Amino acid sequence: MNSILLCAALLAAAQSVPHPAAPSTDAATQASATQASATQAPAANDWPRYLGPEGTAVAPWPEETFTWPKAGPKVLWRQPAGGGYGGAAVAGGEVFLFDHERGERDVLRVFDLDSGEELWSAGYPQEGRLNYDGSRTVPTVVGNHVYTTSGFGPVACFDRTKRELLWKVDVAEALGGRKPMFGWCVHPVVFEDLVFAAPLNKDVGLVALDRATGEVRWRSEHLGYTHSSPTLVRLMGRWQLLLNACNDTASGRDKPAPSTLWSLDPATGETLWRHDLTLCGLPVAQPIVVGADRNQIFMTGGYRAGSVLLNPRWVQQDEGEPWGVERVDEVFRSTRGSQTHQPILHEGHIYVLANENWNGSRRRRSEGGLVCFNLEGEELWRTGDDPNFGRGGMVQVADAFLIQDGYKGTLVAARATPTGYQELGRFDPFEIRARDGQLWAPPAVSGTRILMRSQDELVCVELSPGVKIGMGPVKLFLLGGQSNMDGCGLAAELPAAFQSHPDNVVTWDHKREAWVALTADSMAIARDRQFGPEMAFAHRLATAYPDHTIALTKTSAGGTKLHTQWVPGKGMYERFIRNFRDATAQLDEADVEYAVAGMLWMQGESDSSAVETAEAYEANLKLLVAGVRKDTAHAALPIVMGRISSSLLKETPWNFDQAKTVQAAQEAVAAQDKQVHIINTDGLSTLKDNTHFDTEAQLTLGAQMAELMVEALSKEPRRPRR
Repeated sequence: MNSILLCAALLAAAQSVPHPAAPSTDAATQASATQASATQAPAANDWPRYLGPEGTAVAPWPEETFTWPKAGPKVLWRQPAGGGYGGAAVAGGEVFLFDHERGERDVLRVFDLDSGEELWSAGYPQEGRLNYDGSRTVPTVVGNHVYTTSGFGPVACFDRTKRELLWKVDVAEALGGRKPMFGWCVHPVVFEDLVFAAPLNKDVGLVALDRATGEVRWRSEHLGYTHSSPTLVRLMGRWQLLLNACNDTASGRDKPAPSTLWSLDPATGETLWRHDLTLCGLPVAQPIVVGADRNQIFMTGGYRAGSVLLNPRWVQQDEGEPWGVERVDEVFRSTRGSQTHQPILHEGHIYVLANENWNGSRRRRSEGGLVCFNLEGEELWRTGDDPNFGRGGMVQVADAFLIQDGYKGTLVAARATPTGYQELGRFDPFEIRARDGQLWAPPAVSGTRILMRSQDELVCVELSPGVKIGMGPVKLFLLGGQSNMDGCGLAAELPAAFQSHPDNVVTWDHKREAWVALTADSMAIARDRQFGPEMAFAHRLATAYPDHTIALTKTSAGGTKLHTQWVPGKGMYERFIRNFRDATAQLDEADVEYAVAGMLWMQGESDSSAVETAEAYEANLKLLVAGVRKDTAHAALPIVMGRISSSLLKETPWNFDQAKTVQAAQEAVAAQDKQVHIINTDGLSTLKDNTHFDTEAQLTLGAQMAELMVEALSKEPRRPRR
């Protein structure tokens, strides 16, 4: 029985702190926790831990219904990775992957979400080999810290700011841990100022480590042995850690075995209650909380363990006292079980990837596949061998499941419905020739992208069907410039009025080649996760033209110069026009009515570093204006320009001695061209470098640009639309 059983070990389930804003009603029936004292609520596109922001394998999605893209998914990037079974986490536009360099070291690798570029890595020496070598777990990202668990035992904390290892505790050496069959597989689980580890020896089950130092804060009693991870849930008003463990050494035999469901107090490690049952001799998948009252527990396992729905009988000795468990009743049992991956609850139905050793052979695959149960235990449908997903992982987006086939890595989308299996589409991002490529790592979703891992690489796949632009005629604005068009505005500092964005604003994502909703991301060439003047500009224009769609194409890059990069024929100008043409080509293809309405320009700092470039600025700016009007076929295109700030003449890290000359050139062009409008930015606040506008200044600049643009458009004669 080729210990393919190992896969169980490799994908030990776990979740770290969930947060209050649940992606769906059913997701809320599982853990929904806020730990404001210890964590930040994840951003909308973050997948900061195993099973995502809520610990439910449910991803936020921009639409209520998932639509398979007409042109099919697109691989945005791919990066080589060592063999392993640990999936990715995403936070703040960065992708975190825990990797193992065979026999040498464990390493945390960090990639840029948009480009796939490896930004940094840090690790520690780690010799040895494991059965089925490679990483086991998904990192957990909390603020500036990243927590990892190695299959060899170390639990580690990395500092994102310093890009280095902060502390490491080896549960085998320091805590006398006993290695499970396939190594330690507990994903880091965070609660307030604690992170949990699992020595799993004859005296200790779980330990809580101080998140800041790694010091042991509490130890639980012996719990048994497991490849599963503790699940943080709130049951009957009380935080609890649920852990499924077998009573003896994990066996991995294809038969049910004695096991125990433990409930611990996450603050102290005290056992709150336990329930002995026959389920799985090598637990991997975690329990999930189900039921209308959020007090039932569904458990599943491989090795012919099947699944069971448990109904704890809650009792309260005195009013105001915590609820306890008098006994646990079984509501139903099924012979179908998931060996490795988490079941998902959706609209009162449980969906399980019933794929394990026992039904893994071709002869028995009809016993597995994706299965749908109702809460009474009735099996409503099962895919069996058509299709069979092996030990692949599954996440939910809107009303659909995204499933990574465990054999070849094929991505399959299927509607989440109790009426039967409805496949929406499939896509093969890998070229796997082996019969079973062991693509068992759990996928992660960020925005409209899914991250998938094989035994050789990590890939990022775009799933966006494209933003629907149907809210009336489109007014299209082009934005260009250098760092102050890129923007140093911080999303974390946005006032409440800018926390949510108008529905009638879209921006062109040149990296994904798609129209997307407005966010606090700048969409700049070389600066991400910050914003420029487009934020306040878009909000104001959306209000001024509520019956239109406001569409923005932004091309900017810090440090770029007008005389060498922005005049027609040069690199930035050509990129600027290419982005415009790509964006409008999609509008044309979709038969969307649009008009090129105006342009915003914020640039000139770099040209003020030398006399010759400053003195040539006026002529070069006229070349830019003429080129844009020609290439947009709008001879009187309104242009709103921010004059570079006089703060550049103060002490800065750069030389801007000729700033006054550039200012005069900008004012001269505006004076000579009635359709060029200029804003004096001298009163705008900057960062300490006296160069880059801060958050408040960017919002002010964007609002001023909007007012000038609205005024200019009100005087513009009507032009035919496209």
